[in-house]
Amino acid sequence: MNLPILSVPEELELLCRPYESLFSKPQFLQFERFITALTVSNEANIEALSEGYRMSQSYDRLHHFVTESPWDVNDVLERNVSVIKELPSDRSFSQDGCLLIDDTLIEKFGEHMAAVGKLYDHAESRYMEYAHCLLGLIYANHKQLRYPLKFELYRKEDDCIKEGLEFKTKITFAKEMVSWAVEQGIPFQTVLFDSWFFTAELVDHIESLGKDWISMSKSDRIMTHEGKHTNLQEYAKTLNPETLPEVRVEEKTYHQKSIQTSFKCLKRNLERIRLVVSYEKKDDGSFKTPVFLVSNRKDIRPERLIRAYQIRWSIETFFRDSKSELGLGEYQMRGLKGIKSHWCLVFTSAVLLELIRSKECSEKGLTRADLSVGSLRQRAWGRSLRSVIEWCVKLHGQGIQAKELCAMLKV
Repeated sequence: MNLPILSVPEELELLCRPYESLFSKPQFLQFERFITALTVSNEANIEALSEGYRMSQSYDRLHHFVTESPWDVNDVLERNVSVIKELPSDRSFSQDGCLLIDDTLIEKFGEHMAAVGKLYDHAESRYMEYAHCLLGLIYANHKQLRYPLKFELYRKEDDCIKEGLEFKTKITFAKEMVSWAVEQGIPFQTVLFDSWFFTAELVDHIESLGKDWISMSKSDRIMTHEGKHTNLQEYAKTLNPETLPEVRVEEKTYHQKSIQTSFKCLKRNLERIRLVVSYEKKDDGSFKTPVFLVSNRKDIRPERLIRAYQIRWSIETFFRDSKSELGLGEYQMRGLKGIKSHWCLVFTSAVLLELIRSKECSEKGLTRADLSVGSLRQRAWGRSLRSVIEWCVKLHGQGIQAKELCAMLKV
């Protein structure tokens, strides 16, 4: 059973105020309640979230707000951007920041939930019979800021055809999200993504917007080296990591080979890009399997390229934290509106928690590791518990006995 929630914590109440104009008064009340419940509750489906408000019997109101109430997900995501823009410069967007693109699977159970499909999970090497594929766009930088910005629901072409829907590839969604970020006036210079997104279509689009890109490449990509075509894996066999230049990045040692070369997949004839073959050195002195990093920044130094690509890990940690701490995948709504509304509210909760974390770190000289999402949620839970204790003490002082208090709290 979740902790009773008697009020919205002052810290969250202040952060929610910029969103008030997007909702009617009843809607905004449910918005505040949903955001608060996500940060306090142990579970994040609507039944569990409403359990925290058991004194006000708000299940139906929360459910209606998420699944039927006429508010716009895109308006909320855009307001997130506006809120971040108004922060002090050390906590806001900056030109040296990066956009990160990746997708994550959310396994569901039951064929009656909207938009589920049979999807393959490469991380676990298995098919999920019923799953949603969320494609996410995140902003991050070297100061360890991490703001989720936008999401899209990807569906397989066969499923779209069956339901008479327009099919869009993940690459199309990625292009649209980067364009959206530019339209929103978000300062950034580089887009980071993994090898799956390393395609001519996406990198050409990014460059058309005047932006740079950095990606990992699969080892079977064909490159042109010294007038001959070879794949990256074969090229790596010609290298001895022991003899390659050494660089230090984030307390790790890498031996690397950096060249300019052309790639067949980019369909640019002999136009060159930067390739860095990077070998991370283990504690025992041996080397891990080489990683192939590519970028249109032909002048970038190898250590800077490696350091920049490491920022991409922020989207992995966001998906992990939002699933384990904010209930990204714990929705049970069948309809698509409810699903996307839930995702939007999780993204917004993550933004607000990031605002709290970055402010605390800035004012108290802490690191992000000192204030994880889990510790922030634990702090919010503690404050809610304190409000319950204070409420009980106050009423007990007025002569209300413990049995009556428990009845009022429905515990």
